[in-house]
Amino acid sequence: MASYLLAALLVAVALNGANCVFTPGEIKRSEPIEGQYIVVLHPNVSDDARQKHMFTVESVQDGEDRVEIRRQYSIGSFKAYSTRMNPSLLGRLRNLPEVKYIEQDQTVHALGVVGVPQACVEETTDLWGLARISHRENIVKDKFIYDDDYNGQGVHAYIIDTGVYTSHNDFEGRAEPGPSYVSGEPDSEDGNGHGTHVAGTIVGFEYGIAKKATAIAVKVLSQYGSGTYEAVIAGINWVAANAKKPAVANMSLGGGFSQAVNDAVDAAVASGVMFAIAAGNGASNACFNSPASAKDGLTVGSTDSTDDRSYFSDYGECIEVFAPGSNIKSAWIGSPSATNTISGTSMAAPHVAGVVAQYLSQYPTNTPKQVYDDIRSTATPDKVYNPGTGSPNLLLFRGCEE
Repeated sequence: MASYLLAALLVAVALNGANCVFTPGEIKRSEPIEGQYIVVLHPNVSDDARQKHMFTVESVQDGEDRVEIRRQYSIGSFKAYSTRMNPSLLGRLRNLPEVKYIEQDQTVHALGVVGVPQACVEETTDLWGLARISHRENIVKDKFIYDDDYNGQGVHAYIIDTGVYTSHNDFEGRAEPGPSYVSGEPDSEDGNGHGTHVAGTIVGFEYGIAKKATAIAVKVLSQYGSGTYEAVIAGINWVAANAKKPAVANMSLGGGFSQAVNDAVDAAVASGVMFAIAAGNGASNACFNSPASAKDGLTVGSTDSTDDRSYFSDYGECIEVFAPGSNIKSAWIGSPSATNTISGTSMAAPHVAGVVAQYLSQYPTNTPKQVYDDIRSTATPDKVYNPGTGSPNLLLFRGCEE
Protein backbone atom coordinates (compact mmCIF):
# COMPACT_ATOMS: atom_id res chain seq x y z
CA MET A 1 0.00 0.00 0.00
CA ALA A 2 2.97 2.28 0.47
CA SER A 3 3.40 2.88 -3.25
CA TYR A 4 5.15 5.94 -4.61
CA LEU A 5 3.57 9.32 -4.01
CA LEU A 6 4.65 12.17 -6.21
CA ALA A 7 5.51 15.23 -4.26
CA ALA A 8 2.67 17.66 -4.62
CA LEU A 9 2.30 16.23 -8.08
CA LEU A 10 4.42 19.31 -8.17
CA VAL A 11 7.90 20.14 -9.41
CA ALA A 12 8.90 23.72 -8.66
CA VAL A 13 11.02 25.51 -11.19
CA ALA A 14 11.18 29.03 -9.76
CA LEU A 15 9.96 30.47 -6.49
CA ASN A 16 9.04 34.13 -6.20
CA GLY A 17 8.98 35.22 -2.58
CA ALA A 18 7.87 31.82 -1.29
CA ASN A 19 9.23 30.12 1.80
CA CYS A 20 9.43 26.57 0.50
CA VAL A 21 11.30 24.88 -2.34
CA PHE A 22 10.32 21.78 -4.27
CA THR A 23 13.06 20.29 -6.41
CA PRO A 24 12.58 18.56 -9.78
CA GLY A 25 12.11 14.85 -9.38
CA GLU A 26 11.40 15.02 -5.65
CA ILE A 27 9.31 11.99 -4.70
CA LYS A 28 7.50 11.27 -1.46
CA ARG A 29 6.12 7.91 -0.47
CA SER A 30 2.55 7.38 0.60
CA GLU A 31 2.77 6.01 4.12
CA PRO A 32 0.12 4.02 6.01
CA ILE A 33 -1.28 5.69 9.13
CA GLU A 34 -1.05 3.36 12.09
CA GLY A 35 -4.39 2.53 13.68
CA GLN A 36 -6.47 4.56 11.24
CA TYR A 37 -8.85 2.96 8.72
CA ILE A 38 -11.53 3.66 6.10
CA VAL A 39 -14.50 1.28 6.42
CA VAL A 40 -16.65 1.05 3.27
CA LEU A 41 -20.17 -0.39 3.46
CA HIS A 42 -22.09 -2.25 0.79
CA PRO A 43 -24.05 0.23 -1.37
CA ASN A 44 -27.37 -1.50 -0.67
CA VAL A 45 -27.14 -0.96 3.10
CA SER A 46 -30.25 0.97 4.17
CA ASP A 47 -30.13 4.03 6.43
CA ASP A 48 -31.66 2.00 9.28
CA ALA A 49 -29.13 -0.79 8.79
CA ARG A 50 -26.34 1.76 8.72
CA GLN A 51 -27.45 3.31 11.99
CA LYS A 52 -27.63 -0.12 13.62
CA HIS A 53 -24.19 -0.93 12.22
CA MET A 54 -22.71 2.24 13.72
CA PHE A 55 -24.26 1.40 17.10
CA THR A 56 -22.76 -2.10 16.88
CA VAL A 57 -19.34 -0.75 15.92
CA GLU A 58 -19.26 1.64 18.85
CA SER A 59 -19.82 -1.30 21.19
CA VAL A 60 -16.95 -3.37 19.77
CA GLN A 61 -14.05 -3.55 22.19
CA ASP A 62 -11.10 -5.65 23.19
CA GLY A 63 -10.25 -4.93 26.80
CA GLU A 64 -9.61 -1.20 26.95
CA ASP A 65 -9.46 -0.88 23.15
CA ARG A 66 -12.56 0.48 21.44
CA VAL A 67 -13.44 1.70 17.94
CA GLU A 68 -13.37 5.50 17.57
CA ILE A 69 -15.65 6.78 14.77
CA ARG A 70 -14.00 9.88 13.25
CA ARG A 71 -15.90 10.89 10.11
CA GLN A 72 -18.87 9.51 8.18
CA TYR A 73 -19.23 9.75 4.40
CA SER A 74 -22.28 9.48 2.18
CA ILE A 75 -21.76 10.17 -1.53
CA GLY A 76 -24.58 8.52 -3.45
CA SER A 77 -23.93 4.78 -3.27
CA PHE A 78 -20.59 5.30 -1.51
CA LYS A 79 -21.21 4.90 2.23
CA ALA A 80 -18.23 4.78 4.55
CA TYR A 81 -16.64 6.06 7.71
CA SER A 82 -13.16 6.57 9.12
CA THR A 83 -12.01 5.06 12.39
CA ARG A 84 -9.14 4.81 14.82
CA MET A 85 -8.78 1.45 16.49
CA ASN A 86 -6.36 -1.21 17.56
CA PRO A 87 -5.63 -3.57 14.64
CA SER A 88 -6.79 -6.41 16.89
CA LEU A 89 -10.36 -5.22 16.27
CA LEU A 90 -10.12 -5.32 12.46
CA GLY A 91 -11.27 -8.89 12.10
CA ARG A 92 -14.43 -8.26 14.08
CA LEU A 93 -15.37 -5.28 11.91
CA ARG A 94 -14.62 -7.17 8.69
CA ASN A 95 -17.02 -9.91 9.76
CA LEU A 96 -19.97 -7.52 10.09
CA PRO A 97 -22.34 -8.18 7.15
CA GLU A 98 -22.66 -4.50 6.19
CA VAL A 99 -18.91 -4.12 5.55
CA LYS A 100 -17.73 -4.30 1.94
CA TYR A 101 -14.05 -3.70 2.65
CA ILE A 102 -11.66 -1.96 5.04
CA GLU A 103 -8.44 -0.24 4.02
CA GLN A 104 -5.78 1.45 6.08
CA ASP A 105 -5.69 5.24 5.86
CA GLN A 106 -2.54 6.67 4.27
CA THR A 107 -0.79 9.94 3.69
CA VAL A 108 -1.45 12.00 0.57
CA HIS A 109 0.41 14.97 -0.90
CA ALA A 110 -0.21 17.80 -3.32
CA LEU A 111 1.00 16.72 -6.76
CA GLY A 112 2.96 19.78 -7.44
CA VAL A 113 -11.01 23.05 -23.46
CA VAL A 114 -16.97 23.46 -27.65
CA GLY A 115 -20.14 24.37 -29.22
CA VAL A 116 -20.65 27.49 -31.35
CA PRO A 117 -18.68 30.39 -29.82
CA GLN A 118 -19.97 33.95 -30.15
CA ALA A 119 -17.42 36.41 -28.71
CA CYS A 120 -13.85 35.44 -29.49
CA VAL A 121 -11.16 37.32 -27.59
CA GLU A 122 -7.49 37.17 -28.58
CA GLU A 123 -5.34 37.99 -25.57
CA THR A 124 -1.59 38.54 -25.74
CA THR A 125 0.03 36.45 -23.01
CA ASP A 126 3.37 35.16 -21.81
CA LEU A 127 1.63 32.02 -20.52
CA TRP A 128 2.49 29.33 -23.04
CA GLY A 129 0.00 26.85 -21.55
CA LEU A 130 -3.00 29.10 -22.20
CA ALA A 131 -1.80 29.78 -25.75
CA ARG A 132 -1.22 26.09 -26.46
CA ILE A 133 -4.70 24.86 -25.52
CA SER A 134 -6.36 27.40 -27.85
CA HIS A 135 -4.44 26.38 -31.01
CA ARG A 136 -4.37 23.08 -32.85
CA GLU A 137 -0.77 23.56 -33.97
CA ASN A 138 2.13 24.45 -31.69
CA ILE A 139 3.04 27.59 -33.61
CA VAL A 140 1.51 30.54 -31.77
CA LYS A 141 3.15 30.97 -28.36
CA ASP A 142 1.77 34.31 -27.15
CA LYS A 143 -1.95 34.43 -28.03
CA PHE A 144 -4.71 32.96 -25.88
CA ILE A 145 -8.03 32.81 -27.76
CA TYR A 146 -11.26 32.25 -25.86
CA ASP A 147 -14.99 32.87 -26.06
CA ASP A 148 -15.88 35.56 -23.54
CA ASP A 149 -19.59 34.72 -23.74
CA TYR A 150 -18.81 31.32 -22.20
CA ASN A 151 -15.92 32.03 -19.88
CA GLY A 152 -17.00 30.31 -16.69
CA GLN A 153 -20.01 32.49 -15.85
CA GLY A 154 -22.16 30.79 -13.20
CA VAL A 155 -19.72 27.89 -12.72
CA HIS A 156 -18.18 26.96 -9.37
CA ALA A 157 -14.75 25.32 -9.28
CA TYR A 158 -13.92 23.39 -6.11
CA ILE A 159 -10.20 23.34 -5.30
CA ILE A 160 -9.53 20.23 -3.18
CA ASP A 161 -6.03 21.13 -2.11
CA THR A 162 -3.98 23.19 0.39
CA GLY A 163 -6.57 25.98 0.50
CA VAL A 164 -6.74 29.18 -1.55
CA TYR A 165 -5.35 32.68 -0.86
CA THR A 166 -8.70 34.28 -1.62
CA SER A 167 -7.39 37.88 -1.37
CA HIS A 168 -5.08 37.51 -4.37
CA ASN A 169 -5.74 40.22 -6.96
CA ASP A 170 -6.03 37.74 -9.81
CA PHE A 171 -9.25 36.32 -8.37
CA GLU A 172 -11.08 39.68 -8.47
CA GLY A 173 -13.18 38.60 -5.51
CA ARG A 174 -14.19 35.33 -7.24
CA ALA A 175 -12.45 33.05 -4.74
CA GLU A 176 -14.35 31.96 -1.64
CA PRO A 177 -13.43 30.11 1.55
CA GLY A 178 -14.79 26.64 2.18
CA PRO A 179 -14.25 23.91 4.77
CA SER A 180 -10.94 22.74 6.20
CA TYR A 181 -10.33 19.11 7.12
CA VAL A 182 -6.76 19.68 8.27
CA SER A 183 -6.12 19.31 11.99
CA GLY A 184 -4.77 22.53 13.48
CA GLU A 185 -5.65 24.60 10.41
CA PRO A 186 -9.29 25.56 10.98
CA ASP A 187 -9.78 27.83 7.95
CA SER A 188 -9.27 27.25 4.24
CA GLU A 189 -6.66 29.96 3.64
CA ASP A 190 -3.57 28.66 1.84
CA GLY A 191 -0.35 28.50 3.81
CA ASN A 192 1.50 26.57 1.11
CA GLY A 193 0.81 28.18 -2.27
CA HIS A 194 -0.08 25.03 -4.20
CA GLY A 195 -3.87 25.41 -4.02
CA THR A 196 -3.68 29.10 -4.91
CA HIS A 197 -1.58 28.31 -7.99
CA VAL A 198 -4.10 25.67 -9.06
CA ALA A 199 -7.04 28.06 -8.55
CA GLY A 200 -5.24 30.78 -10.51
CA THR A 201 -4.92 28.52 -13.55
CA ILE A 202 -8.62 27.66 -13.40
CA VAL A 203 -10.30 31.02 -12.68
CA GLY A 204 -7.63 33.76 -12.54
CA PHE A 205 -8.17 36.94 -14.58
CA GLU A 206 -4.59 37.03 -15.88
CA TYR A 207 -3.34 33.50 -15.26
CA GLY A 208 -6.54 31.54 -15.66
CA ILE A 209 -8.70 29.94 -18.32
CA ALA A 210 -12.28 30.42 -17.08
CA LYS A 211 -11.92 34.09 -16.13
CA LYS A 212 -15.48 34.51 -14.82
CA ALA A 213 -15.85 31.30 -12.80
CA THR A 214 -15.78 31.21 -8.98
CA ALA A 215 -13.25 29.16 -7.01
CA ILE A 216 -14.13 27.58 -3.65
CA ALA A 217 -11.36 26.34 -1.37
CA VAL A 218 -11.74 22.85 0.12
CA LYS A 219 -8.71 22.32 2.32
CA VAL A 220 -7.52 18.74 2.72
CA LEU A 221 -3.74 19.24 2.65
CA SER A 222 -1.72 21.11 5.25
CA GLN A 223 0.62 24.06 4.84
CA TYR A 224 3.32 21.45 4.20
CA GLY A 225 1.42 20.01 1.24
CA SER A 226 0.52 16.71 2.86
CA GLY A 227 -2.52 15.09 4.43
CA THR A 228 -4.49 11.87 4.80
CA TYR A 229 -7.01 10.03 2.66
CA GLU A 230 -9.46 10.38 5.54
CA ALA A 231 -9.39 14.16 5.00
CA VAL A 232 -9.41 13.84 1.21
CA ILE A 233 -12.57 11.71 1.27
CA ALA A 234 -14.14 14.24 3.65
CA GLY A 235 -13.43 16.98 1.09
CA ILE A 236 -14.92 14.92 -1.72
CA ASN A 237 -17.96 14.18 0.45
CA TRP A 238 -18.46 17.92 1.15
CA VAL A 239 -18.25 18.82 -2.54
CA ALA A 240 -20.76 16.13 -3.54
CA ALA A 241 -23.20 17.30 -0.86
CA ASN A 242 -22.76 21.08 -1.23
CA ALA A 243 -21.64 21.87 -4.78
CA LYS A 244 -23.44 24.74 -6.49
CA LYS A 245 -23.96 23.45 -10.01
CA PRO A 246 -22.80 23.60 -12.68
CA ALA A 247 -19.57 22.64 -10.98
CA VAL A 248 -16.13 21.15 -11.53
CA ALA A 249 -13.66 19.91 -8.92
CA ASN A 250 -9.88 19.78 -9.18
CA MET A 251 -7.66 17.31 -7.33
CA SER A 252 -3.98 18.06 -7.89
CA LEU A 253 -2.91 15.53 -5.28
CA GLY A 254 -2.24 11.87 -5.00
CA GLY A 255 -0.84 8.91 -3.12
CA GLY A 256 -0.84 5.14 -3.23
CA PHE A 257 -3.74 3.19 -4.68
CA SER A 258 -6.91 3.52 -2.58
CA GLN A 259 -10.16 1.87 -3.63
CA ALA A 260 -12.01 4.01 -1.09
CA VAL A 261 -10.72 7.26 -2.60
CA ASN A 262 -11.48 6.05 -6.11
CA ASP A 263 -14.99 4.98 -5.13
CA ALA A 264 -15.59 8.34 -3.46
CA VAL A 265 -14.50 10.23 -6.59
CA ASP A 266 -16.68 8.10 -8.85
CA ALA A 267 -19.68 8.59 -6.55
CA ALA A 268 -19.11 12.36 -6.55
CA VAL A 269 -18.97 12.37 -10.36
CA ALA A 270 -22.24 10.42 -10.37
CA SER A 271 -23.71 13.18 -8.17
CA GLY A 272 -23.12 15.65 -11.01
CA VAL A 273 -19.63 17.11 -10.46
CA MET A 274 -16.83 16.39 -12.95
CA PHE A 275 -13.36 15.96 -11.42
CA ALA A 276 -10.06 16.91 -13.04
CA ILE A 277 -7.27 14.82 -11.48
CA ALA A 278 -3.48 15.03 -11.63
CA ALA A 279 -1.91 11.82 -12.99
CA GLY A 280 1.26 11.75 -10.87
CA ASN A 281 4.87 12.83 -11.21
CA GLY A 282 6.78 9.56 -11.03
CA ALA A 283 7.15 8.91 -14.78
CA SER A 284 5.31 5.63 -14.15
CA ASN A 285 1.89 4.04 -14.56
CA ALA A 286 -0.85 6.32 -13.22
CA CYS A 287 -3.07 3.31 -12.53
CA PHE A 288 -1.03 2.62 -9.39
CA ASN A 289 -2.04 5.99 -7.87
CA SER A 290 -5.21 7.41 -6.37
CA PRO A 291 -7.27 9.34 -7.21
CA ALA A 292 -5.60 9.13 -10.65
CA SER A 293 -6.97 5.60 -11.13
CA ALA A 294 -10.60 6.56 -10.43
CA LYS A 295 -12.54 5.51 -13.52
CA ASP A 296 -15.03 8.35 -14.01
CA GLY A 297 -12.92 11.49 -13.59
CA LEU A 298 -10.59 13.15 -16.09
CA THR A 299 -7.05 12.11 -15.22
CA VAL A 300 -4.51 14.46 -16.77
CA GLY A 301 -0.92 13.90 -17.86
CA SER A 302 1.52 16.76 -18.42
CA THR A 303 3.26 18.16 -21.50
CA ASP A 304 5.98 20.76 -21.96
CA SER A 305 6.11 23.67 -24.41
CA THR A 306 7.40 21.42 -27.23
CA ASP A 307 4.48 18.97 -26.81
CA ASP A 308 6.71 16.31 -25.27
CA ARG A 309 5.27 14.41 -22.35
CA SER A 310 6.88 16.12 -19.36
CA TYR A 311 9.79 14.05 -18.08
CA PHE A 312 8.04 13.58 -14.72
CA SER A 313 4.51 12.83 -15.98
CA ASP A 314 2.84 9.53 -15.28
CA TYR A 315 1.21 7.74 -18.20
CA GLY A 316 -0.93 4.72 -19.09
CA GLU A 317 -4.50 3.61 -19.61
CA CYS A 318 -5.78 5.64 -16.66
CA ILE A 319 -4.89 8.90 -18.46
CA GLU A 320 -7.78 10.62 -20.29
CA VAL A 321 -5.95 13.61 -21.79
CA PHE A 322 -2.69 15.58 -21.64
CA ALA A 323 -2.40 19.30 -20.89
CA PRO A 324 0.39 21.85 -20.28
CA GLY A 325 2.14 21.25 -16.97
CA SER A 326 5.77 22.32 -17.28
CA ASN A 327 6.86 25.83 -16.24
CA ILE A 328 3.37 27.16 -15.53
CA LYS A 329 3.05 30.66 -14.06
CA SER A 330 0.12 31.43 -11.77
CA ALA A 331 -0.95 33.12 -8.53
CA TRP A 332 0.90 32.42 -5.27
CA ILE A 333 0.77 33.31 -1.59
CA GLY A 334 2.63 36.05 0.25
CA SER A 335 1.10 39.15 -1.32
CA PRO A 336 -1.97 39.97 -3.45
CA SER A 337 0.23 40.13 -6.56
CA ALA A 338 2.56 37.19 -5.84
CA THR A 339 3.28 34.68 -8.63
CA ASN A 340 5.25 31.48 -9.01
CA THR A 341 6.34 29.36 -11.98
CA ILE A 342 6.25 25.63 -11.20
CA SER A 343 5.78 22.30 -12.93
CA GLY A 344 3.83 19.10 -12.34
CA THR A 345 0.73 17.21 -13.30
CA SER A 346 -0.74 19.40 -10.54
CA MET A 347 -0.44 22.22 -13.06
CA ALA A 348 -1.85 20.18 -15.98
CA ALA A 349 -5.09 19.15 -14.23
CA PRO A 350 -6.33 22.74 -13.61
CA HIS A 351 -5.98 23.49 -17.34
CA VAL A 352 -8.60 20.78 -17.85
CA ALA A 353 -10.72 22.05 -14.96
CA GLY A 354 -10.67 25.54 -16.49
CA VAL A 355 -11.79 24.22 -19.85
CA VAL A 356 -14.57 22.22 -18.16
CA ALA A 357 -15.73 25.45 -16.46
CA GLN A 358 -15.85 27.21 -19.85
CA TYR A 359 -17.80 24.30 -21.31
CA LEU A 360 -20.30 24.24 -18.43
CA SER A 361 -20.96 27.97 -18.75
CA GLN A 362 -22.13 27.21 -22.29
CA TYR A 363 -23.91 23.95 -21.51
CA PRO A 364 -24.85 24.22 -17.81
CA THR A 365 -27.20 21.22 -17.78
CA ASN A 366 -24.81 18.74 -19.39
CA THR A 367 -23.82 15.69 -17.36
CA PRO A 368 -20.29 14.73 -16.30
CA LYS A 369 -20.40 11.97 -18.94
CA GLN A 370 -21.14 14.57 -21.63
CA VAL A 371 -18.31 16.74 -20.29
CA TYR A 372 -15.95 13.74 -20.28
CA ASP A 373 -16.83 12.84 -23.87
CA ASP A 374 -16.49 16.43 -25.06
CA ILE A 375 -13.05 16.97 -23.53
CA ARG A 376 -11.76 13.84 -25.23
CA SER A 377 -13.54 14.28 -28.57
CA THR A 378 -12.35 17.88 -29.02
CA ALA A 379 -8.77 17.24 -27.87
CA THR A 380 -6.10 17.49 -30.56
CA PRO A 381 -4.90 14.00 -31.54
CA ASP A 382 -1.36 12.80 -32.24
CA LYS A 383 0.52 15.85 -30.95
CA VAL A 384 2.09 14.45 -27.76
CA TYR A 385 5.59 13.09 -28.30
CA ASN A 386 6.22 9.90 -26.34
CA PRO A 387 2.88 9.82 -24.46
CA GLY A 388 3.91 6.57 -22.76
CA THR A 389 2.68 3.00 -22.99
CA GLY A 390 -1.11 2.79 -22.91
CA SER A 391 -1.68 6.55 -22.93
CA PRO A 392 -4.12 8.23 -25.34
CA ASN A 393 -2.36 10.69 -27.64
CA LEU A 394 -4.77 13.53 -26.91
CA LEU A 395 -3.84 17.13 -26.08
CA LEU A 396 -6.37 19.44 -24.44
CA PHE A 397 -8.02 21.96 -26.79
CA ARG A 398 -10.60 24.71 -26.46
CA GLY A 399 -10.54 27.12 -29.37
CA CYS A 400 -12.85 29.87 -30.56
CA GLU A 401 -14.28 30.55 -33.99
CA GLU A 402 -16.59 33.41 -34.85
